[in-house]
Amino acid sequence: MSRLAKLGADLLVTALQTPDSLTYEEQKEEGVTYAEKMSKAEGHIRWADSAEQIERRIRAFTPFPGSFTMKDDIAIKLWKTQAIALDHRAEPGTVLSTEKGLLIACGQGALLVSSLQRPGKPKMDVVPFLQSLPIELDEVLK
Repeated sequence: MSRLAKLGADLLVTALQTPDSLTYEEQKEEGVTYAEKMSKAEGHIRWADSAEQIERRIRAFTPFPGSFTMKDDIAIKLWKTQAIALDHRAEPGTVLSTEKGLLIACGQGALLVSSLQRPGKPKMDVVPFLQSLPIELDEVLK
């Protein structure tokens, strides 16, 4: 990676020193698509997806628009997660454990959550978060 960074930096310096030597090719309009602005609603986690898909989506949506799940009527934003290969028979969104983090069943595997946030509050690690907003074992998050 550092080798590519050095090559790229050297090429950029060369290009800026001799701008007249640069050539360009116009982008063809064929195949061009417009990406709509992402909305906060897109951050709602679909627990039926695989843990790996959910983890990737959370990373992609951090910090904006963010990824969240619902406990009752409270939106809980998820910050740090890890996909776990786990064979279970629980309904997606079910809390499987609260020992080493919040372990939540997904369509395939489980998601270990280590950092969460309530609306209007700072991000928290799982232990203090669960003290302020208890989430029970076998509870289903939406």
